[in-house]
Amino acid sequence: MRTHPYFGYGAGTGSERATFNKAVAMMRRAGIITRSAGLDNYYGRQYIINVFDEDATIHMASKENTEIK
Repeated sequence: MRTHPYFGYGAGTGSERATFNKAVAMMRRAGIITRSAGLDNYYGRQYIINVFDEDATIHMASKENTEIK
């Protein structure tokens, strides 16, 4: 896993946010460190970005009135 890109896709019967949180928790338990992530308009928000390590590179789909602090 150190040298290859991996892509994730999830589906669930609950909310998208709950499914996302479960996936992040599973990655942490497995010791997976995210070095970069691509986020769409829904996930390109400050509280979602804070889920990733400080060193991670985040690529976001552009949207109007976006401010990153």
